[in-house]
Amino acid sequence: MPGTIGDTTAAEVHRSLLANVQTPVLIVEAFVRRRFFRPGSRIVYLSSIRARQPWSGQLMYAAGKSAGESLCRTWAQAFGGKEERFAFMEGTTANAVSVGLTETEAVMNCGPDAVQAFQDEFFPSQSIPRFGQPEDVADVVGLLCSEDARWITGCVVSASGGGIKIG
Repeated sequence: MPGTIGDTTAAEVHRSLLANVQTPVLIVEAFVRRRFFRPGSRIVYLSSIRARQPWSGQLMYAAGKSAGESLCRTWAQAFGGKEERFAFMEGTTANAVSVGLTETEAVMNCGPDAVQAFQDEFFPSQSIPRFGQPEDVADVVGLLCSEDARWITGCVVSASGGGIKIG
């Protein structure tokens, strides 16, 4: 498995940082520079419960997702309205969604033994013991993008069926 402690390569470190840190930073930077953000814009980073409950075999994945959550806290502080240079986007919120075991094509294509292993590991710790559906995650993202979430910023919201309790 990529990112296993003792076997992690420089290429694996680079890939993880590119996907989980560099790409979101460069997207937000481009939006700021081009002034694509407006007052009350929304930034939502998709994180993972592995940021808080890492497997030793996913060193860089867990580290990358943790870094992404930190980016959201930094963006929340900068874009809320306190910094003059970002006045054009005051009230912008930045949050992360900590996604749990979700029934995606990638998960289901791991094979029946792996799917059963996921169920055996995740379901006992989940308050709602089932696979999440993509719609479950999308609904949380939709909430964070709505006007109803205008006062929620710098947070990590769990979409994991209670697999991780945050707060």
